[in-house]
Amino acid sequence: MTNLLAVVISVLEVEAQIILIVLVGILSSSLKLIGRKGIYALNRFSTYISAPAVFLVRLSKVDYYSLDYKILGAFLCVRIIYWLFFTFILVISDRFSLVKLFSYAASATWGNDIVIGIPLVVSVLGEDAEYIALASSLVDRLLTLPFAWGIMEIFRYKQEKKRKECGYGDYAKEITLEESQSEARINSPEKTLKDGKQSIEMQPTVTKRIHFTDIEVHHRPIDKEEEVFMDLPPSPGIIKNNNLIRPQSPQDEMKVRTLLDLYMGEEEETDIVSKEIEEIPICESVPIKIIAKILFKRVALHPLIIAAVLAVIISLCHAELPSVIIAPTAEAFSNCITGVSLFIVGATLPERLKSLSDLKDKELLFNVGIRLLFKHIVSFLLTIGFAYLFGFSNTVCVGICLISALPMARTVFGIATEFNVYVKELSLVLLLGLLVFIPLLPAQAVLVALLWPTETPI
Repeated sequence: MTNLLAVVISVLEVEAQIILIVLVGILSSSLKLIGRKGIYALNRFSTYISAPAVFLVRLSKVDYYSLDYKILGAFLCVRIIYWLFFTFILVISDRFSLVKLFSYAASATWGNDIVIGIPLVVSVLGEDAEYIALASSLVDRLLTLPFAWGIMEIFRYKQEKKRKECGYGDYAKEITLEESQSEARINSPEKTLKDGKQSIEMQPTVTKRIHFTDIEVHHRPIDKEEEVFMDLPPSPGIIKNNNLIRPQSPQDEMKVRTLLDLYMGEEEETDIVSKEIEEIPICESVPIKIIAKILFKRVALHPLIIAAVLAVIISLCHAELPSVIIAPTAEAFSNCITGVSLFIVGATLPERLKSLSDLKDKELLFNVGIRLLFKHIVSFLLTIGFAYLFGFSNTVCVGICLISALPMARTVFGIATEFNVYVKELSLVLLLGLLVFIPLLPAQAVLVALLWPTETPI
């Protein structure tokens, strides 16, 4: 009973920290202490500096010669079963598509291992058990991410090929965008891709994010109070001839963001513009070599993957990070990840809560509910089964079950945004997942503590 009470107290302490940091983010956003650009900068810091520092510092301390690799096997088995299960369900229901497979399988298995998982496992099981959360993250970063991104690139390739076969033409030679008295004119987008910004004429007063396309779009009259330039997914658009124009396919969104990057520069508050896509001809199908090249750049050359590989090599060579400057600096950056990431969640929460009104759509509500059910209930129960099957120690069993209970990782939403697929659904899963996680976790922690009493001091 003492052990059970200690587990519950540890879980509640972590949840209290999560809630407090999120509330600080909400308050900072409400008081205008931080704006969109500040949130964007923090998000970039978290993704490209703090998260790689976590992997570099903590993975380099793991002893891979004595590591129980069945832990990786358990995490991998759960993911394989989910991918195969959803493939089977979608095929027999005659609804199979790569994007549906990704949206269901990835959202059901990929949890927030680094930001929430590590503090949770350390609080309940001690620092010696943090490798459990790192193992889950490694499986997702080294296996799930390349696979998910690869099938999405194939989807984009097939969509582009289909568009060409249907005879859609090139972009119009001229598109005019207007906002009040501000005007930007883009002449020949094809030339724009070759010559950079030289072919773009614009007034300096245009400062908002602008998306534009004229392929596979639909039109509808706009309301007077509707924002002219939409800068929130999933429906970026422009005003053309007094109508709101929105891209209707991921490849169009790809082209929109390519031109957007050239037009607005890198300082704008978006982290979904793919620099590599600039190398793809604007009106040609994406060849497999280009897919592989993009996949290599976006995955293999990501700072987090590089840091993970470097950390593993350091550990296997029985070396350590230089204790002067390098190790303390990396440690300082790694300690920021939870606070910064949850602060971002809080700062963006008021805007995200507005999307809850979309749940009036019963179909959307059902799709979001199914994803939450598999992520927070089915995945947890499935992991309990694998814990018994693999015969892990009590500490490992508790650790992997707690990891399976985590809310969906932001990376899944990021991929969906990159390819403009199921953005609304996954945005709601990301939001509601955190709200479901807070009250559900204590009950799940009690269950696993009863099944596997831990001997680790808590």
